[in-house]
Amino acid sequence: MASCRTVLRRSLAPSLGCWESCAAFSSSASLSKKEQAGKRGVPGRPRPQGRRRKKQSITWVPWKPREVNPDAPWSSVYHVAQSFDPYLIPIPLRMGRPDRGRAENASDSGIVPPPAIGNLELMKIPNFFHLTPPAILKHCEALKPLCNSWPERLPFLPLRIETRNYVFPGHSVRHPGATKVTLKFNLRDLTLTPRARSKMIELAGQRYDPSTDTIQLVGKRCPRRSQNRDYVMYLLKVLYLESNRLEPWEQSEEEESTSTT
Repeated sequence: MASCRTVLRRSLAPSLGCWESCAAFSSSASLSKKEQAGKRGVPGRPRPQGRRRKKQSITWVPWKPREVNPDAPWSSVYHVAQSFDPYLIPIPLRMGRPDRGRAENASDSGIVPPPAIGNLELMKIPNFFHLTPPAILKHCEALKPLCNSWPERLPFLPLRIETRNYVFPGHSVRHPGATKVTLKFNLRDLTLTPRARSKMIELAGQRYDPSTDTIQLVGKRCPRRSQNRDYVMYLLKVLYLESNRLEPWEQSEEEESTSTT
């Protein structure tokens, strides 16, 4: 029996040593977890004191406008549309949500909007500092040689085309409503027979206004204004030709009506 026990001990020694090492590793792991929990601030355990970060104080750059010749015209200083430049425009503007952390004075925290220096809100919006009255007058004087005088007597124009241009702050200078073209004309200005007139009114449908005796054609489906203009002119041409066309069944009806009368 003693010899069998010694043999079993010798055969199980490696496995027992491995089990003892695993138990030691698990106990050390559990202790490390407890230590980590203590570091995180578990109640009942002292929290280790580390290095505290110092608060960085914000130093504001004093407002210094650029040196500009006071005798120079403003159009030569701010001559095109550009983003707001606080160092170029000598106006202490403020814009945006009040920020307590960026207040210059403790009394201004949460009340006064941020200043112009480093203000992104002032840079986002478009400005019209370049369109001062002297600058506009200067542009008009430069464009006068390219313009013609307004005629005293305008020729008779039976067709009226209306378009609109939009000026708006957006991601693109092209407005979707700027491609719309409206064509208006009066029926009495067209050479139409009574039959052609009644036929054009029927073909126009809701586009005909009986109070003013006008027809309004609208083109806004094409992506370009020139395409919509060509489209409404094509509609006018088709309306005029179809109104003056005499179909065989219409001719038979007219003959029947004249025979009955």
